[in-house]
Amino acid sequence: MVKTYGDRLNFYSGEGFRVIAARPESDSDVVVGSEITHADGSQPTHVDWRVRQRNGKLGVIDVVVEGISQSVTQRQEYTSIIQRNGGDIEPLLASMRQSLQQGQQQAQNP
Repeated sequence: MVKTYGDRLNFYSGEGFRVIAARPESDSDVVVGSEITHADGSQPTHVDWRVRQRNGKLGVIDVVVEGISQSVTQRQEYTSIIQRNGGDIEPLLASMRQSLQQGQQQAQNP
């Protein structure tokens, strides 16, 4: 999940970032609204970060870019892989292992 979010958000490298709001969503979740500003002066990109506290630690559990949930998108991608393979989960696991291995290699060789 970290690799997926990192790859998707890497597109915004070098842009401006500012937090514009934070609102509680439940006893354990807070949605932090932010804007990514662009050097070319185009409309800022709105990004919401769903943050959850668990065992005294905060963690991002979803990123919503311009109203599109990355966790929902990822879940749909996983479902599609399973369906294309007749309900077999092994191709999904193989794909996840490959992505993880690529992410580890990229981290070792920046």
